[in-house]
Amino acid sequence: MEIVTVDLLDPAHHDLAQQWIGVHNASQVARLGDSATTFPLDAVQAVYRSQDELRQAFAALDGPECVGALDVRWSLHDNPDQALVWLSVHPDHTRRGVGTALLAQAERVARAAGRHALVASSETSYDALDPAVPFAQSHGYTLARSSARSLLAVPDDRAWREAMGEIAAGGGVAECADPGGYRLESVVDRPPQGWWKGMAGIQSRLDTDAPAGERDLEPEHWDAGRMERDVTTLLDVGRRVATTVAFDPTGAMVALTLLVVQTTPPDLALQRTTLVLREHRGRRLGLRVKAANLVLVARDLPPVRRVCTWNADDNTPMLAVNHALGFVGDGVECEWQRHLA
Repeated sequence: MEIVTVDLLDPAHHDLAQQWIGVHNASQVARLGDSATTFPLDAVQAVYRSQDELRQAFAALDGPECVGALDVRWSLHDNPDQALVWLSVHPDHTRRGVGTALLAQAERVARAAGRHALVASSETSYDALDPAVPFAQSHGYTLARSSARSLLAVPDDRAWREAMGEIAAGGGVAECADPGGYRLESVVDRPPQGWWKGMAGIQSRLDTDAPAGERDLEPEHWDAGRMERDVTTLLDVGRRVATTVAFDPTGAMVALTLLVVQTTPPDLALQRTTLVLREHRGRRLGLRVKAANLVLVARDLPPVRRVCTWNADDNTPMLAVNHALGFVGDGVECEWQRHLA
């Protein structure tokens, strides 16, 4: 077996790059079946052009065949001691040392970049054992956070849309302290220019205002330019974006939810961000903005029939919101963390 660098942006590496993303996707499908989140190569290539992080890709080769895929990335703005690892082994080539070799490569890359905390994640359905658990533990990784993966089947039903619209407007919301004092706005694809600063301010607080389990996280640094680049990258590779925000009576943006529609498959939307600023909680704004965004998706993005979201197991308020909106748990995501000596 040989480990080689893959330049995802070099046309000369195109065939290997296709095999590389194919391994990642095959691993996901083996774990989650029809609910798997898969990615086309051009979507990954787009994030490799980012101005806000650095990434390196590697392939494990058995002869001419790519049997393992690795991506190591680190932010240029946030958590300066941390590197994130995306490691997959083709289902036909597990238990042959491929994962161990790639993980050692990830740790070498992290050290060379001055990073000493590595974080990787694994995902599986509720009714299956996660093979990443013994693998991670045997290599010195500890469970930092466990999240519930939930799925909503979007009904093609006018009555359902009307019910979601009523919730978004503040009607029928129990224990809602002041449903009328906040204004909600929604948009498909590119948000208005005036939203970027407010969206960035909320995104900056995502890792510190939401439950983080045992993850070692510092506040992220987002500004309007970084937020706009992030959404533009999604739009440039053909994805659709649905965003709903809430403004308080002074006009300040205080809540955000954002969904991204996959290109493969096009009927699946993934939850990227949902956060209500801590000082504005207790008014069911999380429920309202998510309901409004679901109405937007059902009305303006009709190919979407499923919405998938992830929430930390101890994020009970957002899990309750999802339950109220009809989401059903269908899997578990584990985040694994190791500190290098």
